[in-house]
Amino acid sequence: MEASHGTSEEFTGLSWEVAASSESDDDGVAIVNFPSDDDDEELAQLMQKQSEFGKKSIAALGGLREAEPRHSTDGAPAEGNDTYYEESGSDEQNDSSKNQHEDDDPVVHRRKRKYPFYDPSSSSSVLTVGKKFFDAKQFKEGIIKYSIAEHRSLQFTHNTKDYVRAKCSQPSCSWKIYGARSKRDGLFQIRSLQEEHTCFIMFDNKRVTSAWLSKHFFNTIKVMPDVKCPQLKQLVREHAGINVSLNQCKRAKQKVMKKLLGRYKEEYGQIWEYAGECRLQNPASRVYVEVVEWPLPNHGTNFDRIYICFDACKQGFVAGCR
Repeated sequence: MEASHGTSEEFTGLSWEVAASSESDDDGVAIVNFPSDDDDEELAQLMQKQSEFGKKSIAALGGLREAEPRHSTDGAPAEGNDTYYEESGSDEQNDSSKNQHEDDDPVVHRRKRKYPFYDPSSSSSVLTVGKKFFDAKQFKEGIIKYSIAEHRSLQFTHNTKDYVRAKCSQPSCSWKIYGARSKRDGLFQIRSLQEEHTCFIMFDNKRVTSAWLSKHFFNTIKVMPDVKCPQLKQLVREHAGINVSLNQCKRAKQKVMKKLLGRYKEEYGQIWEYAGECRLQNPASRVYVEVVEWPLPNHGTNFDRIYICFDACKQGFVAGCR
């Protein structure tokens, strides 16, 4: 009997050590199968109760872990037993935010052009490889603009509809440019360009003609039709920095005045339409047009004068001044 009691004490101490170590284990309580002993029934019943208590504890802990809320790493609720609740707010704020998102226009990302396009209305005269032009004529216009702005004397060589070559007129200068028509889109494009100039600037440029002067100083001559050629020459030197001759200024002024007189003829040709419109919109008004007939046949008539008296002006003068 003494031996049996010693054995029971040893097993009892072993069982508590196993139970304590199993509680600290993450996988649960370790279950130990003890050998059955007919002489030691109390020990077997005690160990069985201890094992059942450990199983119930593990089941209870597992249920608590499953009931804990689980959240995803990005702040959104994870899938499973969790329910996602939106933040409470007024209906007006929610409707306004919803309408704001609906009214927002989608952002359209347009593809940028790989090569720049020549703008005739721009004052820029920069030439770069890949720059595109509408045709050979516009390409030559861009080169002339560059020549005048940079005070360089350039000359064209081997010019056709499909390609244009130009170089500096100074033999010691290595500047040159080559442009050709693109087979893909049919536009003119700069293929090669030697940008550096090794020559000195020039104020006498052969690319400055009377046509160029009449185009760029059209408004100046229009505002000052009585300007003299020496004065126009001085204006060109101050604004463009180039020297021109008096004959160029004279021809440029003649072209501008011819263009203006052509516009005046077109405007005076519509005098009959203007008189008819005045009579139509103001039936009681008086409109008289007087012309002079040429003595030679088939030469038409020449405008002399026009008289207009609007009925509203007449009635106001009569009612207010008498």
